[in-house]
Amino acid sequence: PAKLRSMVSSSKGKGKAETSWTSGWWEYHALLDQTQHPIVWSSTSTIFSAHPAQPLVTARHFSSSKQFVLQSPGPILSSPASYEPPTVISVSPASDWLFAYFPSAEIDGVGCLWQRGAPTDVWRVKEWWTLSRGAGIVTASWLGGTREWTVNDAGSVTRLPPRGPATPTSNPTLILVTETGWVTVCYLRQYPPLSLKMISCPLTEPGLVGEIQPHPMEQGTTRTGNVKICTRAAIGLAYNGMYASILIATRSRVLPSPFRDSSLSSMNLALPLNLEMPSSEPELAIEWENWGEESSIELCEVRLDFDANHSMVISASPLPPVHGPGTGLTNLIFISAPPSPLDAIENSQGTVYLAASYLDFGDYSSVPKSNLVLHSLARVAEKKDIPKEVRLWTCRHETTRSFTESVLTFMSSSVSGTTSGTSGLVAGTLNSSGTLPREKTQEIAIGVTRVLRLPDLTDHELWEPAPIMVSIENAGRDLPLHAVLSYNNSVLLCTTLSSLGPSRITLHGLPKLTGRLPISSYPTSSSPLALGLAASILSGTSTADVSHILALPSVSLNEASDALYHALALGENGQDRGTLTLRALGLVLETYRMRALKLDSQAERNILEARWQTALEMCSLASCNAAFEDCKDGDEFDLDAVWQLVGLSSWIVAFVEKLLKACVLASNVDVSRELKDPLSSDVALSMFDTQPPSTLLHLAHPYALSNIQAAVSNVIRFKNKIGSLSASEENSQIAKNVLVDLIDCSGVDLSALEPLLSELLVEAKKFGVEETRRSLAQCEPVGLMRPHIRNAVSKVTSAPVVDKSRLFIKPFKLMDGGPQLFDGRKDRDKDVISKGIISGRGQGVICLRCGGHSEVGGNSITGGHTSKVWQAWERMWAKHCVCGGDWT
Repeated sequence: PAKLRSMVSSSKGKGKAETSWTSGWWEYHALLDQTQHPIVWSSTSTIFSAHPAQPLVTARHFSSSKQFVLQSPGPILSSPASYEPPTVISVSPASDWLFAYFPSAEIDGVGCLWQRGAPTDVWRVKEWWTLSRGAGIVTASWLGGTREWTVNDAGSVTRLPPRGPATPTSNPTLILVTETGWVTVCYLRQYPPLSLKMISCPLTEPGLVGEIQPHPMEQGTTRTGNVKICTRAAIGLAYNGMYASILIATRSRVLPSPFRDSSLSSMNLALPLNLEMPSSEPELAIEWENWGEESSIELCEVRLDFDANHSMVISASPLPPVHGPGTGLTNLIFISAPPSPLDAIENSQGTVYLAASYLDFGDYSSVPKSNLVLHSLARVAEKKDIPKEVRLWTCRHETTRSFTESVLTFMSSSVSGTTSGTSGLVAGTLNSSGTLPREKTQEIAIGVTRVLRLPDLTDHELWEPAPIMVSIENAGRDLPLHAVLSYNNSVLLCTTLSSLGPSRITLHGLPKLTGRLPISSYPTSSSPLALGLAASILSGTSTADVSHILALPSVSLNEASDALYHALALGENGQDRGTLTLRALGLVLETYRMRALKLDSQAERNILEARWQTALEMCSLASCNAAFEDCKDGDEFDLDAVWQLVGLSSWIVAFVEKLLKACVLASNVDVSRELKDPLSSDVALSMFDTQPPSTLLHLAHPYALSNIQAAVSNVIRFKNKIGSLSASEENSQIAKNVLVDLIDCSGVDLSALEPLLSELLVEAKKFGVEETRRSLAQCEPVGLMRPHIRNAVSKVTSAPVVDKSRLFIKPFKLMDGGPQLFDGRKDRDKDVISKGIISGRGQGVICLRCGGHSEVGGNSITGGHTSKVWQAWERMWAKHCVCGGDWT
């Protein structure tokens, strides 16, 4: 409104407006608005949100600027003007399914279920269905998620018990709560028939509904009288399945029915002025008093079971309602606190909390007062011999916290990936006024995000509150009112609602651990970031939000390396080292690549680029060795994949050449220093004067060196095998000639190099865990590795392994115009999976982590032959790159 706009504008004028800012009560009233502004952060670090004006689900990758829009279902494509932007968006834990609800003011709303393809930006409509007006979706949640990783109080990683009921026969399984106060279970069976099935039952009365039983009909409002509409809902899933229970909390509003008798609401402008007013109806006056938001929160336990035919059965048991401070509910969430390790063994459900926040605007003359109310839910037994699964539920009020000097706007469930001693409730509070800084600045703090203890809701002393920053031009009216945590709980994503403009999505920091953790309980106290890093590595999901924190200028390179090191130390207790090393290399690669992209100094950028390239080479060597093993049966190789294996061999030979060039150049540095001062006592230490190149880590780290030794061995055996084939195999003969020329012209004697690498590997395995772990986190050799590297360089350069003239001078460089011709070919994009030239004929994908291109997933047909083994190996990389990054 113009009046409100002028009030905000006056605060930006001269005089007092130059030194302070204020916010009006109207800026917070959007928290009571029943229109939702959904925003979701998926496990692939894809951010889904509702289009501000159209019935579309928009998405963008956090690690890139690429945006895309999900395909709309049929009804919306045929009549987009009839539908509004989605009010509910929910992504499955594995980010392979997405649900959205599109309301309509004119016709029935539409619910849609999408399924993701291999790339993260490819989604297809799997199912869609209509929902009657007044029976739309309020909230959604998924069952069947994987078990979470966390760090316990002893400082070691552990997996938490499963959350929610088990769903062994369906995938996905979606829980929906409707405006009519019903719960609907939508699922697809993992065996025929594969059509979408739905089971519904009301939450307000006891009931049991089976898959093969007649279902009660849920309909929108079609009768006269008051109508009860569910406006907010929360779905709670406890650990250890809470004995197969799902907790649902709802808040409703009582509204007049749109189907009231027309005689009470009709108006005829042609009637005479002496129209007699109808007599007042006492019943209608009583109804008016009941209209509006209810003061209680209704609770219901929903159980999911299976009958003898493995058909799904759901039952609802209403629980006593929860009474709060009144109306003005703004947030409603369940918090599932994990059980202690001892309780987890005994299948304890842990503790379930229900948090509700309220705003009281009073007489609308000042900013509202906010309250946070916390209840705990548990099963109790009147007698000891009552089984756990039939015990009664109790809801107990724990505490209420009032915020007098600030306004509570958003809250999120407890931070996962942390110990039980550091977990809590994330809450954001905004100030109603503040002082503008005198110095020139672009942003100003208007509030804080803090972690609250459970169940007393006091500020957690182990967490340092994080300021909420906004543009100084919009202070007091650019308010982040809704927020979600990133998948790894590293950053905060907020929806900023302004009274003077469209909504925006902003990124904010989260509270940080103060580091005052007891060393006896927390061996990683020197690096608090490592607690969450370890859980993110072990989960195997996208780590883009974690890498974003490590790549910030406020985090030094040593701090980032230290956090990666301690995360590896924690992770090695919960995963086999082979899988953990590959995942850790992906995180290291992503972190250093992000830091390199943000640097202005070319020298520093070159150092970081060398680090992440070294990590990518380690991942590529591991994938090449896996391909050779898959395409080999005993001593035989799959000849249908001969050209693909030649391509991998070409990349391995080129990598070995690069590594040996670095050895020769490092050796030349020592020789030149010795010639300048042959009597110096420091000549033997010349390799330690500067940090060895990152690529020489391949000769020192046991994991990297073992992969190089295996790759060289695979190329030699492959060459010997196709070299022994008869001349009748024309295709293999051509491949043999290409491979022989490739190896003979490389300037490296692979047969002489293989035993040398085996010898160096024996020496490298003598390094302690500390050195190998630290060097992997830094992606460069540590100090104690330098004597080994000096010895390795000396052995490689002195042995009859390298032909320096062939290594540094290629034949095409001696041709007139050859360098330009071959450099142009070399600069063409290489497939990060197959290591071949990208043809451009297939559908290409790009890795969000390393930026590599690939055409994986197509038919591998070469020379009329189809390699099924190679196709199976390619399908391993259908959803992720060799570095672990997702495709787009």
